[in-house]
Amino acid sequence: MLAAALALLALTPPAVAQTERGEPPNLLVVMTDDQRADGTMAVMPETRRRIGRQGVTFTQAHATTPKCCPSRASFFTGRYAHNHGVISNSRGANLDQSQTVQRLLQLRGYRTAIFGKYLNAWPVEVNPPFFDEWAISNGGYENTFWNMDGRVRTKRRYSTDLVADRAVKFIRQADRRDEQEPWLAWVTPYAPHLPSTPADRHFDAPLPFFPLTPAMQETDLTDKPDFLEKARNEETRLATARDDGRRSLMAVDQLVGRLMDELKARKEVGNTLVVFTSDNGFMLGEHGGVVGKDLPYPASTRIPLLMRWPGHFRPRRTNAKLVANIDVATTLLDAGGVSRQTDGRSLLEGGRRQALLIESRGSYAEDRAPRLPAFRSLRTPNFRYAEYYRHNTFDLIFREYYDLNDDPWELENQAEALSPDRRAELSQQLKDYGTCKGRACP
Repeated sequence: MLAAALALLALTPPAVAQTERGEPPNLLVVMTDDQRADGTMAVMPETRRRIGRQGVTFTQAHATTPKCCPSRASFFTGRYAHNHGVISNSRGANLDQSQTVQRLLQLRGYRTAIFGKYLNAWPVEVNPPFFDEWAISNGGYENTFWNMDGRVRTKRRYSTDLVADRAVKFIRQADRRDEQEPWLAWVTPYAPHLPSTPADRHFDAPLPFFPLTPAMQETDLTDKPDFLEKARNEETRLATARDDGRRSLMAVDQLVGRLMDELKARKEVGNTLVVFTSDNGFMLGEHGGVVGKDLPYPASTRIPLLMRWPGHFRPRRTNAKLVANIDVATTLLDAGGVSRQTDGRSLLEGGRRQALLIESRGSYAEDRAPRLPAFRSLRTPNFRYAEYYRHNTFDLIFREYYDLNDDPWELENQAEALSPDRRAELSQQLKDYGTCKGRACP
């Protein structure tokens, strides 16, 4: 498999400034691991101040497959998982590397780099394709195993700080090497992935109150699928995940601050598109105590997404339209002047997405996660419809339908109240979207 591996979105008018594209911008993406949108950004003031307040915050951004490796493949390609083929955490080698942002921008003259986590189960000894510089690891916080520009070693430094060091060095050296050569950098720290480990300096750091949502307090689960039981956890583990996870993000916030300081020192702030996001969300007690992901509920799919690029995104804006991880690659290619059809939409353009597909082929044994079924879910601004299937099949076992206007926390499953014709219509729509490509995709 390694041989094979190597071989309309809405932006409100005030959110985007329509300007002429000048020289190709630098492209900086900071992507965390398993960071939900709700309840986590409060510990990241630098990120909110220096990216969010200087640009746009998308409040309805979702991972189209809420699982690490499939989502990262979608970030790299702008494609749904059913098109890029990375359907589990063990199948990163299935990715067609010729279709990645890094390869297409490298052909355009960009210098490319990645620092942090790459693709799950990718052998650390194997260099990541189409990157000029890299320091990759398969995760962890302390005494971690790295491939650094082809040299494999164990590093004792706290991994988030190591990632920050390498990314800052890359920006500094890129500026000294050639001011005319634009660059793309993926900066991908492991935090707050479980088991979350804060930096020593944040071990006992005070935390803001963690808001308990109605979904976390749901007690009547008779309308929910019974396989949720497999993803429930003890309250002590839940509290640890909430607290240690947020403390681990404090070092990521400092990483963002260091990167922005370096851009400012190099006078590159005005010509750098900066993105902050995460590969997927994470459930921390919703619907009876679920701790995990790979489910179509908003806590699992919704991710932070903040973007700044002076002259293109106006500062201090929020946007509540449906956007997705597949849109990030499309936006990077658009900014870099590369014309390539993807399943996503450029966030630099207008338009309105009416629906979004969320999909998964289910949890595999190699994912080291609860064995959950496959699903497809249709999300619109007004409702969410989902079908669950027997593992790695499309044999229907359960349906969900939530009216998001009256029930935004998805407490009352109304699938049984739908007419047979409406159920058939929604089911066919999911089937069509599940095989869509390019402009045919929602």
